[in-house]
Amino acid sequence: NDFPKIPDNSIVRINTVNSAIKKLHKNKLVQLYGISGVGKTYLALQIAEKIKKKDPDQMTIWISGESIKDANDLKSLKIDRYGVPQNIIGLMQRFKSLVIIDSLEKKINEIISAITTDVNNDYNLIITSQTASGHHSKLRIKESGKSLSKEILNKGLPMLCPAETFEEIYSSIGGHPFLLNQINILIKENHLTWHNIIEELEYITSSESDDNQAFYNRLFQNHLAAIKKELAVLRWVDEKEMEHSLLHLLVGTIGIEKLISRD
Repeated sequence: NDFPKIPDNSIVRINTVNSAIKKLHKNKLVQLYGISGVGKTYLALQIAEKIKKKDPDQMTIWISGESIKDANDLKSLKIDRYGVPQNIIGLMQRFKSLVIIDSLEKKINEIISAITTDVNNDYNLIITSQTASGHHSKLRIKESGKSLSKEILNKGLPMLCPAETFEEIYSSIGGHPFLLNQINILIKENHLTWHNIIEELEYITSSESDDNQAFYNRLFQNHLAAIKKELAVLRWVDEKEMEHSLLHLLVGTIGIEKLISRD
């Protein structure tokens, strides 16, 4: 479960990386949260790379959040290099470790609590999720501003995006790194030109990620699965406004918090 390789030409958000490292030094863990495709995985790897340079002897473990159903899975998880299930909690307890759990969307608080409670050794834990946990050591990863958006959009291109075209792109899709990178690829591979990209903007959210999954599905599927019950209740009530006490009776405090966190 080695870390994936970061592309050589990936853009580093220095301030965000440094902010995350400060939180790691103070709390041993940091959760990077924000919508899908906003660059959390690359940031996690860039943070880890900087930490490894200072301390190369740490055991490094990459875990896909989709492989963890609950905290118990941390005590018996398949690790590729060993071929048999390993106790992640046990490994972290025995060895100084740098662990990334990427795209963890289920039982986030429970899993963080299990690690912080059971592991007394020195470790660095980076978690990426679409929604925030209850732990105080977290960092919201927002869309990029205009300057960084231009850098992503123009990366490696001989002909830069015209100013008027950039303004239309930015007003349409905002500073979303994944979507900006998709436009960069389309221009780089001569599928589109800056002249005709505008008419394609409404279709850009159907771009596919590396796993051949449409962006909008990747963005929404975890949220829809997590609040299936709460959405069913809202559909059943079928009103634009409802009493807080009724909603509380139907989905409880946790259900209300889940809805608010995804607002």
